[in-house]
This record gives sequence, C-alpha cells and structure tokens, in this order.
Amino acid sequence: MRTTRARWAAIVLAGLLALAGCGSSKTIESHVVSVDGFIGPLRIDRSGRGELIAYAGKPDADLRGRGDSFRYEVLGYGCPHHLPPQRDYLIDCRTAFYLVRGSLGLFYTRDPRYSAADGISIGLATTRAERRLHRRVEVGCGQFIWLHSRTARLTLDFAGGRTRKSHGSTRLLLSGGHVAAFYLHSHSRDPGVTDCA
Repeated sequence: MRTTRARWAAIVLAGLLALAGCGSSKTIESHVVSVDGFIGPLRIDRSGRGELIAYAGKPDADLRGRGDSFRYEVLGYGCPHHLPPQRDYLIDCRTAFYLVRGSLGLFYTRDPRYSAADGISIGLATTRAERRLHRRVEVGCGQFIWLHSRTARLTLDFAGGRTRKSHGSTRLLLSGGHVAAFYLHSHSRDPGVTDCA
C-alpha cells in the first residue's frame, strides 16, 4: 500500500514538473528574436496590429510618424509617461513594434526577457557574444554586430566598454561592455528611424 502511494506521488510530481517545464519553455521561446524575421510567434513583414497586441498586450504608447523611408505606427511598451505625439526617430520605450503599411517593419527592444540566436541576451558580456557568434563588434557610428538573412537584418547593439585600435590596423574594436539592445529590420518595410543600427 505504501509503495503504491509513493509511486502515485512520484508520477503526479513528475507530471507537474513536466507541465511546469513546458510552460516556462513556451515563455522563453515566445521572446526569442531570430535573424529569419521572427519574434516568438510574430513575423516581420507579416504580423499586423492585432497580432502584436495579442502577443504584447495593450501598448503604453500608440503613435504615428514618418521615418526616412515610410510613414509608420509604433506600439511602445515600457515607455515614459510623456512622449511627443509624432516621432521621426526611435521611440524612447523599452520595446517598440513599428508597423509600416499595416505589417511589422521594425522591432526594437532593450528588455532582458528577449534573447537572440545562440543564447545571446540583453546584458551578455561583449566577449561572450562575440565568441558565440564568431564575429567582432564593429565600432563606428555605434557599436554593433549585424546578422543578415533573406528576410531580415538583426542588429545587436552594445553599450559600455571602451574603444581600442586593432593591432596593425585602423579598425576599432570594443573592449568590455555588453549587449544593450536588439533591432530586427525588415528589408522591405523598415521605417528608417534608426541612424546606424
């Protein structure tokens, strides 16, 4: 009798742990940004306003503006209380979804819940990100690593650290610092609100 109870308790516990694991895995997967144009279930060039709100909830800011390339609507999350009504540059929110002609054209975030390929997350040290991606941060108008696919461009933005010259070259490298933000750009619908990223 005691052995049967212990077995049932073990089975129930294993089932609960499996369910808890599935839930947390889904949450993690839903915040993965992919160079192929995905942000969890969302897709660059395809997802519209309704899908964005179903995924991220009611936005703190819903503004319209014109970038260098297109007119856009931006849904901002984690925004300060006072934002100007029209923007022609990157909105000052933790996460922003830019819609161009009704579909997602640019995604920006500095929210640590999001991660990219190879376990790259906001806050990850520069050297670890470079090692995982087999690329160096390019220093110029900003500090970036760019990843490209047929459908999108993923930019990893770095902050902190110091700039130094590469030995025997004029190329600038970043020492120290960390991943500060992700930008996922559409090749055909990018609104043109980022200078270098």
